Amino acid sequence: MDLQRQRLDRITASLLGGAVGDALGYAVEFQRLREIRRRFGPDGITDFVLQDGKAIISDDTQMTIFTASGLLAGETARQMQGQTGAPIRWIYRAYLEWYATQRQDVTVERPMTWLYNLPALHARRAPGNTCLAALGSGQAGTRWHPINHSKGCGGVMRVAPVAFVFTPEANLFQVMDLGADAAALTHGHPLGWLPAAALAGMIFQLIHQPGAELLAVAEDILTQMEAWYADIPSLEDFLALSRKAISLAGRSLPDDDAIRQLGEGWVAEETLAIALYAVLRYSGDFRKAMICAVNHDGDSDSTGAVAGNLLGALVGTKAVEAAFDLERLELAGVLRILAADLSRCPLTRQPDAAWLQEYGGI
Repeated sequence: MDLQRQRLDRITASLLGGAVGDALGYAVEFQRLREIRRRFGPDGITDFVLQDGKAIISDDTQMTIFTASGLLAGETARQMQGQTGAPIRWIYRAYLEWYATQRQDVTVERPMTWLYNLPALHARRAPGNTCLAALGSGQAGTRWHPINHSKGCGGVMRVAPVAFVFTPEANLFQVMDLGADAAALTHGHPLGWLPAAALAGMIFQLIHQPGAELLAVAEDILTQMEAWYADIPSLEDFLALSRKAISLAGRSLPDDDAIRQLGEGWVAEETLAIALYAVLRYSGDFRKAMICAVNHDGDSDSTGAVAGNLLGALVGTKAVEAAFDLERLELAGVLRILAADLSRCPLTRQPDAAWLQEYGGI
């Protein structure tokens, strides 16, 4: 497989994997582990729960799709109009469109991309209160001028597409900073955006380093962050919890005991830690990793989504398809289309009429 085809395969697997973990966990979000086991048996939830024949995604995958929407609209503007503004501007506009899908009193007259018009993206799937409040404020948060002090997981669970639009030669810190900035639009505490920076960096390296080992990538990103974000408050807390997850993954504790030491995933550093634990513990088995990532007391869809984004970028599409029936996954076809379009970025020539019809509403 040539490098471009491999890149497309990893991007596709990361998007589909995130949606798989999200859908698996969404069925048990807000349930304690004892309730999950009472409902599904001693192994907990192990396969999709279907509604009208589909495994339903949550706001996690919805917002991931809108992150992709903003990136693709921004790339189109850059090529067609010579606009060189930071991609974060377009991501913010896309999040405002997602906000409109969740409100009956807000409409978008001229959507940036075709994605806004998908009915499934207008369904309310337990949207995060922090995201709704921040986007409804009319202000965009930044790392330096935070909109709030939230460290909830609503930032980290949506940023995977940031890693897809850079060339292999891109500066790693530019990738991580865009992940951080995308999360900081709605989550102002450093622990709300540092995990997003780490996730973007890890996925970027997994996509562009054939044969890379997940453990080596995770350790390298944490080491890089130690220097790049050295002056950021709470960095040490983030690094300590992430490294604890890595350590626990190498031990023989039962998964529920190990995850209990990492938290419940409602806040971003715990979400990434639980996801890291699951994918490192079961890096050779996508299905087991997803089952591990969602069977705990906390925010199962977000930990599942982040775990799927990470491990998908490592194992590729065939492994994801072999583990779960993607024909039953809501919006799987849309995610495949998005993966193909994201893999064309950064655009090297002006897009054709078909592309402009989809991403040129700017």
